Amino acid sequence: MPWNPIVAGVDGSPQSARSAELAWRIAQASGAPYRMVHAVANPWQDVPAVAQPFDMVRRVDDYLGRVRSHLEQELRPLLPAAALDHLDLEMGRAPLVLAAAASRARAEYLVLGGKHHSTLERWFSGSTALHLVRTLDLPLLVTGDDAGPLERILVAADLSHA
Repeated sequence: MPWNPIVAGVDGSPQSARSAELAWRIAQASGAPYRMVHAVANPWQDVPAVAQPFDMVRRVDDYLGRVRSHLEQELRPLLPAAALDHLDLEMGRAPLVLAAAASRARAEYLVLGGKHHSTLERWFSGSTALHLVRTLDLPLLVTGDDAGPLERILVAADLSHA
């Protein structure tokens, strides 16, 4: 039975690079399609609603190109070039972008790199993994700091549909 795509959320952090590597290895072992998604903050969200410069499209393209280059530089040590071909950039808040991308792809599951956030960080900026654990209607794999072999898997089950 073929698997649906495995989607990995990446943000340029070492944790997300390691989770993207794990998702790639699982996709290769299972024959599943693979996709990485990075949520890009809208560069125009804080710009007042005035006439935009004529070259706005070029500026956004340049911005996205710099973001892509930075991500590829961070991911290149862990992933083969073939995996980097599956990197998509989408504008919006990370939890919403990742949930929408996984839904559109009919993903088997979503993979994220977990990070430790203090209470204040979670309060003010939130946690993508925490938001998705609470709202996503498909399995979510949140990896830890170590990219070694899997030794433990925690599965929460409450007998509900989710």
